[in-house]
Amino acid sequence: MTVAGGHVAILLTPPGTGAIAVIRVIGSAPVEALRPILRPKRQATSAEMPNGSLSLAEIVDENGGEVIDEIIVSPFPYRGQFALDLCLHGSVRIVARVLTVLESRGIRLIDDRSAESFAWPHDYRMDADVYSALRLGRTQRAVRFLAWQRTHLNNFLQDLSDSMGEHPHSARDCLQRMMDRGRQGVVLVEGANVVLIGPPNSGKSTLFNRLVGRQASVVSAQAGTTRDWVTADVDFEGVPIRLVDTAGRRKEADALEQLAVTAGLDMSENADVILLILDGSTELTDEAKELLGRAGALKNAIVIWNKADIRAIPGVGGDVFASALTGTGVDEIVRLVLNHLGFSDWKDRGPAFFTGRQLAWGSDVLAAMDHQGLETGRKMFQDFVRMGVDSTRFQGLQ
Repeated sequence: MTVAGGHVAILLTPPGTGAIAVIRVIGSAPVEALRPILRPKRQATSAEMPNGSLSLAEIVDENGGEVIDEIIVSPFPYRGQFALDLCLHGSVRIVARVLTVLESRGIRLIDDRSAESFAWPHDYRMDADVYSALRLGRTQRAVRFLAWQRTHLNNFLQDLSDSMGEHPHSARDCLQRMMDRGRQGVVLVEGANVVLIGPPNSGKSTLFNRLVGRQASVVSAQAGTTRDWVTADVDFEGVPIRLVDTAGRRKEADALEQLAVTAGLDMSENADVILLILDGSTELTDEAKELLGRAGALKNAIVIWNKADIRAIPGVGGDVFASALTGTGVDEIVRLVLNHLGFSDWKDRGPAFFTGRQLAWGSDVLAAMDHQGLETGRKMFQDFVRMGVDSTRFQGLQ
């Protein structure tokens, strides 16, 4: 691969704060291109920084000479040219400053959409999907799942394609199982939204903090403390979750607070799972009864009777009796959330789709097999597996 217009730089690691960040610079002579801003701690010249080596260096601001970070650099041959990996500390500010300095040196920054084609050679679109998804992976479980797909998925699809001629019905069933597993695959890569709703002073924010593991929401005995929504990224047994703590509705709420309440209800409509938090230590308010009735009609709602450490009202039904204050019932809440997301008996090792595009393509193939004949669906499937093209190619066959 020849890079047109000099050198390019790609951020290989996911955006956001992390322990480390890796930037790859590709071109004809990346070490020489970075010489004014790269100070090896031991090697004096690029000749003493051989390909395949690891070297400690400082990267500096060319204008003032200020040290931005102490990094590890590794040069190596790359598809007919050369590459230099810069391993930085994962601070968002450090990464942004280094990218700015690289750009000031005339190095072209590659955006997220093109990064995988520059950073990792691949011949199939499924491989490109894995590389792109790895940049989004927030948990070890997600990365292990994607690594398995990278190693096995293309071969599995090829074997499935080869079997379609002799065993079309079993091959169709196998593809359907991959589609059924696809929802969990997408969640492992992109995460799920879990929204907490409930009346004021039901303990939503205390439970939110308990699930997060730190104080992310302000809590108080005064009703209506949360007047806007608060979000936090967590993982439940390796499944990435975005928790949303919404504002409870109060009669005396001002206009701004009412907007926050409305926004919170809108979020709940798009949630993967809703946690309805009710105060189980006292009689239900009219608002609590209204929310409970609404939750009863939703398949993705979990009703949690909080404050079980005080007392639990006999005769009421719900999914969990819990105490956000003591932690009682929290493990059960996590289990129920994972069940709602389909992870109760889900195996990470096994072929599964993990992007919306893949699911759309699989749906196209299944529709063709069901409505246009097995042969039409088989040809669509085999063409896709053989060429690794985008499913939009097949829209004319619908």
